[in-house]
This record gives sequence, structure tokens and C-alpha cells, in this order.
Amino acid sequence: MYSVLLRPDVVHELNTNRKMEKTRYLCLMFLTTMPLLRVNGTFIDEKWTFYRKQLEAIADQVGYDFEYTRVATEVLVKLEAVGLVGRICDERVDFRTQWYITEKGTAELEGGIASLVMLLDRISTVRKEAPRLRGLSDVDGVISLIEEETRKLIEY
Repeated sequence: MYSVLLRPDVVHELNTNRKMEKTRYLCLMFLTTMPLLRVNGTFIDEKWTFYRKQLEAIADQVGYDFEYTRVATEVLVKLEAVGLVGRICDERVDFRTQWYITEKGTAELEGGIASLVMLLDRISTVRKEAPRLRGLSDVDGVISLIEEETRKLIEY
């Protein structure tokens, strides 16, 4: 699963498609469970938690865009509202907010990312084969339909 989230086409789509902003942050939170990356976090209540600054460093390592400003907090709060991520802010972490991915977030991502990768592969196939079968304007139409279906699948 980790390797899928690090594929260049997946990273590019997550970084460039504004409608996938929440998905990008959820993917980043999932990557924090990767053994090589989670050592940067703090282990509290049987989960690995991370400050925003730590999340930014992980995003830089894996090639994801991460806005450290309030944008990151707003997106993480939205994900928390639907139960995909959680936060801890108490005396154990010096009252600094630390974020973690929930079981629900992991399950949602595992189901959704398979569909995303399938659609990205389909877009790639259409881009390769369509020019020799149809005119270029038809290719753009087919690709826009596939991209629209992708957005519908991953929007919350």
C-alpha cells in the first residue's frame, strides 16, 4: 500500500488536483504509519502522533505538497470532523497539537486509493491509445470524463 501512495503519477495527481487536497493529507497521515517514517513521531495511547512541523518534513521526504500555514490545520480539522484523523493536545505533549490517523481513516484510504490508482491507470491508457484511434479532441473529452469520475469517488 505504501508503494502505491509513492508512485510518481499518484503523487502528481494528489499534488496538482485541488479537489484531492483532503485525500492528499489523508495519504500523508497514512504514510506516517510506515516504519521508517513513524520514528519521527511520538507514541501515545497506542498510536504514532505528529506535530504539523513533523508532518511537513515527512511530506517533503515523500514529495507531497504540505502547506504548514493554517491551511494544513483547516484540512486536518475537516478530516477530524468525519473521524478520519484524530488529535491529542494535553499535558503529555506540552499542549501542542499532535495528529494521527484513525482506524476509519486507514480503512477509507485503503478502499479509495485502489479506485484512484485504477482510474489513473485508465487515464494513462486512454492518453496512450486514443490519439491513434480518434482525434485529439475526443481524447480530451474521454480524459475529462474519467477525471470527473475520479473526483466523485474521492470527494468526501
